[in-house]
Amino acid sequence: MFQDIQLDDLLEQQKNGHTLVDVRSPGEFAESTIPGSINIPVFDDEERAEVGTLYKQAGQKAAKERGLEIFSAKLPQFIAEFKKISTPMSVFCWRGGMRSKTAATVLDLMGIHANRLSGGIRSYRQWVVSELEKGEFPPRADCA
Repeated sequence: MFQDIQLDDLLEQQKNGHTLVDVRSPGEFAESTIPGSINIPVFDDEERAEVGTLYKQAGQKAAKERGLEIFSAKLPQFIAEFKKISTPMSVFCWRGGMRSKTAATVLDLMGIHANRLSGGIRSYRQWVVSELEKGEFPPRADCA
């Protein structure tokens, strides 16, 4: 069974060759990710939009069913991509929700161990903001 991992632990492990896998869509990955991560998406951009729209219009159950239908067709290729990774790994999505849970569960069923980042990339973004708030950024004299 996969384990959730906290951001501090993940960043420490990343220093020792731990692979971070962003399972969000390619568009989300291109917009922002945790530096050093690779992208093995559960859905492409169009599929993500379709499932999201279905969630809003028909509810969670319908979106889960369609998501399962889409993802199940991709399982062999998805697993093959993870088998190429020779280091310990962790998966993440936006907030540590359905996509990363599904990815980690499927990987576990196939004998591939992967942790899941608790809070997803959202926890990383919150950490970056808190780190920036610790710094002092006085105005430069030559910019007055």
